[in-house]
Amino acid sequence: MVQGDLRVPAAWAPSLGGVDAVVHLESPAAAEDGREEWVDVPREGWRLRPSGQNDVFPLIRLDAQARGMPREALITELLAASDTVVLDHDGQACGFAMMRRFGRGLIIGPVVAPDAEGAKALIAHLVGLNAGKFVRIDIDFAAHFVGGF
Repeated sequence: MVQGDLRVPAAWAPSLGGVDAVVHLESPAAAEDGREEWVDVPREGWRLRPSGQNDVFPLIRLDAQARGMPREALITELLAASDTVVLDHDGQACGFAMMRRFGRGLIIGPVVAPDAEGAKALIAHLVGLNAGKFVRIDIDFAAHFVGGF
């Protein structure tokens, strides 16, 4: 689990746009033994964490903000069936992404984030946990980001 700075696979670094990134190897031998290199994305006060029982209503609120309509029953059901990662800023949920089994692999969605970098970090984290597996990403390109941060 990611604590402190956001971390995404090094392969995603070019897609992070103007974010200054520093390659961080977990040990001097990390690159030699085949483990993935990770990139620290410094954003003070932000972290990725697993969802908990206290996140149900904040995530329902974030989803309603992003979609423009309440989907309480859907989000509650998806939370029960999904691995959910939360984008947290100073202890407050600001975004989330869900991943669950679907068809012949996995599906990521919905994804709700305050900005593109947050969405990329959420997606990269879930994809990184499932390297080599079939993963479909279900996002709404017409959706607006939850702003204000």
